[in-house]
Amino acid sequence: MEFGSGRLSVFQPLSKWGVLQLAREKKDNKREREFDALKESLRLRFVNAAHVMWGREINELTKQEVYHTVAATAKQFITENWIKTNSAYM
Repeated sequence: MEFGSGRLSVFQPLSKWGVLQLAREKKDNKREREFDALKESLRLRFVNAAHVMWGREINELTKQEVYHTVAATAKQFITENWIKTNSAYM
């Protein structure tokens, strides 16, 4: 590739934009890992709440029981975050 053509060659060092792209990809990977961890945490909370509330496995729950379990799991998650936020500002 020609010098100054604006295209990145495999022999050219990373430009400022290449470094920024790598940093953005690293940040996106971190976000993805954090999101996966959050999903797993909420899934475990859901399963535990279902066992405590209904005493049955997930596949045995009715639609209404699943709805109530999702609501209870969301309420628990939101309440914990609200308490942390509230105590930070008091």
